[in-house]
Amino acid sequence: GMSNGGFMSQLLACEASDVFAAVAPVTGTLGIPAADCNPGRGVPILQFYGTEDPLVAFVSEEPELDAVRSFAAWGEINGCSGEVEETFRTEGAYCERHTGCADDAPTEWCVLEGMGHCWPGQTDLCPFGNTTDAIDANERMWEFFSANILED
Repeated sequence: GMSNGGFMSQLLACEASDVFAAVAPVTGTLGIPAADCNPGRGVPILQFYGTEDPLVAFVSEEPELDAVRSFAAWGEINGCSGEVEETFRTEGAYCERHTGCADDAPTEWCVLEGMGHCWPGQTDLCPFGNTTDAIDANERMWEFFSANILED
């Protein structure tokens, strides 16, 4: 989900991890204190944020609305004990992941430098800031969801 859908997908990860195998929010943070999110298992998550988002700040005075803190919070929620490592870099974007996470749950984010409140890879429409094609969120999500299927 994007924006409010990004907030909602993270809440669903917290409250319905038995239903949703993985989530990939775009421009939506956790929105609640990490201590209030208890999914019962490591939940695969891939977040996308623009550094120039005028609606959901990359860095905010409000902890639950801060992209940087949201990535850190998911590291805590998923019990990640290792270092953060870079997994991808191109001009205008990079991706990182927490390591040593519970249930081997991928806990990742992609940061799009200069992007506003937009869908990464969709360059024909963005009413709130600059777009970018440095990463195609659709492709990255398909790969991520295909690799993280909930087993019966």
